[in-house]
Amino acid sequence: MALTNCFTNLKMQMTNNIIDIDHRASPNEIGKTLTENNPEYIRVPHSLEYPKDTNLLLMARRDIQAKTCITELAKSGYYLCDANDDSSKLIRSDLIKTTQTTGAAEKFRTTRREVIYSFQRPQTGVKPKRMLVVLSSIHTEFNSPKLHRYFMQNFRKVQDYIPHDTAILRIGDLGGIVGSFYMNTTHRPKNEFAIQKLIRWKMKEHDIGPDAVVLYGASKGGTAALYHGIKGGYRYISVDPIVSDDYYVKNLSDAHFTTGGIFQRTKDAAFERLFNKSGRTLNGSKGTVICSESSEQFPYIHKSLIQNFQDRITFFKALDP
Repeated sequence: MALTNCFTNLKMQMTNNIIDIDHRASPNEIGKTLTENNPEYIRVPHSLEYPKDTNLLLMARRDIQAKTCITELAKSGYYLCDANDDSSKLIRSDLIKTTQTTGAAEKFRTTRREVIYSFQRPQTGVKPKRMLVVLSSIHTEFNSPKLHRYFMQNFRKVQDYIPHDTAILRIGDLGGIVGSFYMNTTHRPKNEFAIQKLIRWKMKEHDIGPDAVVLYGASKGGTAALYHGIKGGYRYISVDPIVSDDYYVKNLSDAHFTTGGIFQRTKDAAFERLFNKSGRTLNGSKGTVICSESSEQFPYIHKSLIQNFQDRITFFKALDP
């Protein structure tokens, strides 16, 4: 994958405008350092008590000081992008440009508003008449120090199962620590607008109408398909969407790194605001939510969606364990 390897030469690039920050530094110290230096890259030395194959993200899952450090850096737009035996490296978000690995099937690009994406035309070579927007789940390598954790390539063979005149727009999830969940963050307060703009741009570029667009995603991608499907008035398929952070914060020690001021709103508040703005019609969107009582998200899906929108959203409950 392009994003896995796009920083293989990072050590050669990181000779200028790089500073060290101790993972035990206070938020005020980190803020002052960033304001005074505005570095392109940051290096965080690892604590000697950790094994050699660690990184700042793994440290943050065990150490509140490391968590505070990576959180403050994320709020300022620095993303963990590499690690070696003695330190982790972070890159300033505006430096993430077009990347491509030789021989890769996809070309990954970023918009001026720092939304990463790939666009795949129909395999038959015909003019696209439809568009499937695929939104990434949390990466299976969720503790990876590499940037590919922001762009999980779900359903790689999806074109084999859809009409031959369908283009695929894959949108990554830059932002935060394991992703922005395609929502606004402190660093990127207009992230939602930027994502909607990318979808509309590709529709206009290929003369594709809104009724020929479907958003699809599972888990974090399901959150995005649901949220942006309603926000933009599109058709969508949302599989086990994360509509609340409550379970992961209380039971899994904030596994998704959603506390600490990285986000403008909690997911509960963001969806409540979306529902209030879109009204009973949900902006005319037509959606399907696939869920299961076996999922830890089901109580939240039931409370937020099933109880309120059974007449507007089609729900399928999966019984297979």
